[in-house]
Amino acid sequence: MKTAKMVFNQISNLTSDLVGTALCNDQNFPIHIGQSWDDCQIEIPNINVSAALKHKPYRELFYELERARGFNLKLLDGALIQLQYKFKDNLLTGHRLGFFPNPDLTSFQGNPEEYLDDEIYLDVTDPRIVVTPLRFDYDNREETVRNVEHPMSHLTIGQYQNCRIPVVRPLTPSQFITFVVRNFYHTAYNKYCGQLTSYADLFDSTITEDERKIIHMGIY
Repeated sequence: MKTAKMVFNQISNLTSDLVGTALCNDQNFPIHIGQSWDDCQIEIPNINVSAALKHKPYRELFYELERARGFNLKLLDGALIQLQYKFKDNLLTGHRLGFFPNPDLTSFQGNPEEYLDDEIYLDVTDPRIVVTPLRFDYDNREETVRNVEHPMSHLTIGQYQNCRIPVVRPLTPSQFITFVVRNFYHTAYNKYCGQLTSYADLFDSTITEDERKIIHMGIY
């Protein structure tokens, strides 16, 4: 079982690791909010993005997050990564792990020859790319959880309101960052994976038997 302090240190260490590579352009180290590690939030410093943006076009949401520095990591193509966790009585009660691709890759895709000398740009210069945000959420509140319809741990793709793909368990910072970098920046991942600290620990499983019977994401 992971504690809040372990999660905080993992985010901090992985942020430092990525800063040491060409994959990360900007960063905000996490902060701890709360009187103790048992009951706290692990947050992005000074994040203050209006809830009204949830109903705005993705482009507006992205540029407001960028303007407000509402991210832990800003990647080489401008994409933003968020990692937010909540703990109560030393147990994880929620997380919000977001990947927000840059909605305007024109500078990369329009003039790819400018970037071809650096292999880490190979994955973002393909003109066929369609940027798609995704978010892994975890929320164990009884009033929120509904079997199959609203799994405790789930993946939302493309901001679709009712897209909640069940996930076997909550994600650690390492699992989420590795998932993003390996799948969307594969060339860079192959180059820098040895510089990212490896973590093997997991949160407990939260998926129900009914959710296992439908398409879901496994983390073992």
